[in-house]
Amino acid sequence: MEKTTDSLTGLAMGGFIADAIAMPVHWYYDRSALRHDCGTVRDYMAPKSPHPGSILWRSEYTAINERGNILHDQARYWGQRSIHYHQFLRAGENALNLLLTKVLMDSLITCGDYDADDYLKRYIDFMLTPGKHRDTYVEECHRKFFTAYARGTAPRKCAGTDICRR
Repeated sequence: MEKTTDSLTGLAMGGFIADAIAMPVHWYYDRSALRHDCGTVRDYMAPKSPHPGSILWRSEYTAINERGNILHDQARYWGQRSIHYHQFLRAGENALNLLLTKVLMDSLITCGDYDADDYLKRYIDFMLTPGKHRDTYVEECHRKFFTAYARGTAPRKCAGTDICRR
C-alpha cells in the first residue's frame, strides 16, 4: 500500500510541476517567437506579455447571469489581441485546469471515493467565487458547463460535448 500511495503522490506532483513549467509557453506555435520570449525553459518562469501568437481574441464567453460568471475580472481581456492566456500567473503557478484537478483531489480525499455531487459542488463554488484563480483563459468545456448551469440546468446535466453527431 505504501508504494502505491507514493506512486500516486509522485504522479500528482509530476503533473503539477509539468503544468507550472509549461504554463508560460502555452499556445506558442512559432518556435522563433518561443525562443525569443522564453529561451530554453529550464525552470519556472512567469508568462511574457504580449503573447505574439495569442488567439484569445477569437474566444468568446458572455455570462448570461451571475450563475455563469466564471471570468470575473478577467472578462475585460477577452476579445483583445496579444493577451497571454495566463498573464497574471506567477512563476511556478498552475493553470486553471490543474487547479481544478486539485479541487477533484480534495473531493476524493474527503469522500474516500468519487462523489459526483461533492465534486460538482466544489467545482461550481471554485469557478463562481472571485479570486479563487487568476487565470485569464477558461477552457470551452467550462464555458459550456456554466452556460447550461446559468440557464438553470441541473449540474449533473450541464456537461457539453464537442463530439459531432450525424
